[in-house]
Amino acid sequence: MIHKRSFTRPVRSGQRPPSRFSGGNKNFKKNNNRPSKKGRFGSERIDFSRFIKKNVYVEEKPYISKHTFADFPFHPQLHKNISK
Repeated sequence: MIHKRSFTRPVRSGQRPPSRFSGGNKNFKKNNNRPSKKGRFGSERIDFSRFIKKNVYVEEKPYISKHTFADFPFHPQLHKNISK
């Protein structure tokens, strides 16, 4: 009879099985995704207006086309459909 080897430790009553992600450092403290009082960059505040360009008004001229569809050599049925 072939025995399968188990590489996990047996669970004792009242204990949780060991996590395979726990690693070796038991003194490592988790952040628990709590924001710190100082934040990532300390107490420094970022002035976002330094990164945003001011609006510059530009007068736009209306577009005037140089050609019409009739100027191009399409099939007569297409010219008829376009002109509708």
